[in-house]
Amino acid sequence: FYLKKKKKNRCLSMALRMNELESTRTRLVQRRSTLAKANAVFTDTGPDGREVCLVVVADQSATSCCCCPCVCMTSVPSGPYILRQEFGAYRGEMSPGMHLCLPSWKGVSYMVTKQLITFNALSQNCPTRDNVYVNINISVNFRIGPDIERVSSFVFQMGAEKLDAYLALTLEEGMRTLVYGVNHDKVNDLRSEFAAEMLRTLTSKASRFGVTIINVKVTDVSLPKDLQDRLEKTTAFRTKITEEQKNHEHALYQLTNSSEQQFAEIEQSFKIKNAQLSAQAERYEIEMDEKIAAAISDRTVQLEKARGAKQVALVNAKGEIAVAEYEGRAAKQDTVESMRIRCDSSVRSEQVNATNQTAAAAAEKDSANLLAQARITEAQAEGLVAEQSQTKILFEDRMVLAQLDAQVAERGRKILGGQDGAEILSSLVSVRSELMQRA
Repeated sequence: FYLKKKKKNRCLSMALRMNELESTRTRLVQRRSTLAKANAVFTDTGPDGREVCLVVVADQSATSCCCCPCVCMTSVPSGPYILRQEFGAYRGEMSPGMHLCLPSWKGVSYMVTKQLITFNALSQNCPTRDNVYVNINISVNFRIGPDIERVSSFVFQMGAEKLDAYLALTLEEGMRTLVYGVNHDKVNDLRSEFAAEMLRTLTSKASRFGVTIINVKVTDVSLPKDLQDRLEKTTAFRTKITEEQKNHEHALYQLTNSSEQQFAEIEQSFKIKNAQLSAQAERYEIEMDEKIAAAISDRTVQLEKARGAKQVALVNAKGEIAVAEYEGRAAKQDTVESMRIRCDSSVRSEQVNATNQTAAAAAEKDSANLLAQARITEAQAEGLVAEQSQTKILFEDRMVLAQLDAQVAERGRKILGGQDGAEILSSLVSVRSELMQRA
């Protein structure tokens, strides 16, 4: 009896919870309408604004006539998927637009929406691992298709009512299973994991019926009111504790910062003083190094100047010695040359005098010989005057020539040059040769 009563109470609670869920979640429905009103039927959300029409069954009675087997004009809407039938059997997709003379056994059977559908569901009182009941709002985005074969699979194998019940139960069961595996403080942190898990579950089960699940989102997670208040107070207290801890840490940080700042200022002043003393010592060392370097440089300069002066003096002395030697050699050569020239001049003058005297003596000798011969010839000529007058003339000419030679010999040796000298010598030679030829 106790078990039966417990089971009955559980059934009642489940029925109440299902009623609450039915009043808050989206409902997927299938409706009947004419082709002209199909688009308006798809957009109608019902009396409570929570209905979504997925499938519209075409009402053939409004377009058929008992007296005519054909329908004159049939306007097929262009928005949804259009499933065609012949004698009630599925024959693929019908193109939208105007169809003329369509038989009554042919026509539109179903119209399925192409829009992206949003299905909202609420899972209430889901127990967590630590026995806290939470409410979870879930939003599923899906569409039917996209090809006509998947659409036909949805219409003939699933349908709008079955998909509505399937999504509601699957989401309820899946979220309760997932929530029961974690504590209440981890539920908000695992929204993305819950959504991913539900997306995998729904995709694996609904895709074979032509339903394409786009995404799953956990839009809201709410805890019980008293627990929410306690958690808010706990969070506020933790926030206050955290704030006090941060204030304490800030004050401690300020004290530490102040002491570190003072220590840093002391250390900085010590470093500055030390740097100043080090700079003064370095400056003194630099000045001493500069003075030492200047002294060394001055000494080097003086040594170089002394060495340079010494080298200059040596070079000048060597130059003066070389100049003196050159001048001495030049004076010597001049003296020797002048003496040689004088000696040569004296020798030449003496040689000329000797030659002149020798020539004068020879001329006097020739003159005497010629005079003696002339006198002999004169004597002979006087004796032979009568005999040969030509010989007398020749003799006279020779006498004149001899006299000229004597006069020339008396005056000494003469040097004849140039054209005039050549003419004189040529005339003398010609006269002598002529005289000789006469003889």
